[in-house]
Amino acid sequence: MTNKASVWGIRLIQFYTGMAFLIHGIQKIMGGWLVHPKILTGMIQYSLKTPTIFPFYRHFLTKTVLPHPVIFSVLVAGGETAVGLALAAGVFARFAALMGMTMMANYWMMHGSPISLLGLDQAYFFLFFACLIGGERWLFAKRQPDNEGTGTHEIEKEQEQTPAPLV
Repeated sequence: MTNKASVWGIRLIQFYTGMAFLIHGIQKIMGGWLVHPKILTGMIQYSLKTPTIFPFYRHFLTKTVLPHPVIFSVLVAGGETAVGLALAAGVFARFAALMGMTMMANYWMMHGSPISLLGLDQAYFFLFFACLIGGERWLFAKRQPDNEGTGTHEIEKEQEQTPAPLV
């Protein structure tokens, strides 16, 4: 795979992941998450009934999230929308991918499925990781061919010009 193809492959993954999160975020906003934070509370209470939830995360949900449903409803709905928009547009892609990974890790811990390694939460986690690795550095970097003619490219580095010595 050429370097150009790998850049576009990462960009395609980034765009797909961004659109998926943008759609989910907009669905949450349109579905009333910002107006009715009890939607989030109901989901958390349902998750707390599952025996596979991580114990430390159960404590976090009951002591931190449930007492403040308005704040966390805005964070979830707004976060999914912002991460999706940033990744789809290719702006602040690394930061958005890191925030997306954090959100997916939280969803995974809330569902508490340590046995299921191929769940949707984990799949999106690795998609965000690919976006984090790629980021905008690969997309906007100036490239030049190497001197050996092998066809590989390196990121062009700005070289400082040193003044000629005075003789």
